Amino acid sequence: MAEVVSTGATLTFINDGDGVTIDPQTGNVTVESGAARDSIEVKVSLGSVETSDLHEFLIKITDLQASDTTRTVFESVDALASMSHLYYVEPEWSLASEAGLTFARLVPASNSRAHGDWTKARGDGLYRTLLRWSGDELDYSLNRRMSFGARVAKTGADWTGIRIDAYKTSDGASKLHAREYVGSKGNTTQLATTDVAWEYGAWCWLDVQVVGDVVKARLYPEDSTAPDWQIVVKTTQLANGAFGPGGFPALDQSPVIDIREMSYQPAT
Repeated sequence: MAEVVSTGATLTFINDGDGVTIDPQTGNVTVESGAARDSIEVKVSLGSVETSDLHEFLIKITDLQASDTTRTVFESVDALASMSHLYYVEPEWSLASEAGLTFARLVPASNSRAHGDWTKARGDGLYRTLLRWSGDELDYSLNRRMSFGARVAKTGADWTGIRIDAYKTSDGASKLHAREYVGSKGNTTQLATTDVAWEYGAWCWLDVQVVGDVVKARLYPEDSTAPDWQIVVKTTQLANGAFGPGGFPALDQSPVIDIREMSYQPAT
């Protein structure tokens, strides 16, 4: 990688790395997200590069710290205030408990999709949801029992945005699926479908990362280590919108969706 030299009024900056720039007037170092690595070497010289007064230091790229994470744990009625929806018929979240666990519960109206609008979402980044849902007792339908929406917006009857769905086929195969609304009523375009093992009623993590035009998703059991991304797709839906979990009815039969925790880390 070639060195890049930036000369200011009194200081000269040198960095060795593609995707790294230095403002010669302020010394502000900018690192593109794709350029992040263990360390980036930066040299600062008082005067020209040839002078002996040359100082070197390393910039280390680290993961986001806990303080960067916004989290809602659904252990009280107050936590439900962070959950709302884009909807046809408004559903409501309630607080439920079972086997010593407390969680938010959603039962979508039987004739209405319900897209979550988590009020603590702030746009692009990594969203993690600890949840479970029912549906094995419902008649088979192409409608998805559970859905996580990203950048979802509704104008009149027209929807835009991205959906990450979990569903089972008529023969019981379990899937993880990505679609995007195309701005014409509820019409969507399929982006990707992959086989992912999951079971109704089992707590699992759903991770969804949205950065620019790239959407990633993975679904895995609560006590398991996060796998590689199971879905990686490009989206054309770049406008702002709501982020959050929701559900779809199936033949006028509503699934039950339970959520214990949601968190968000902003994109860097």
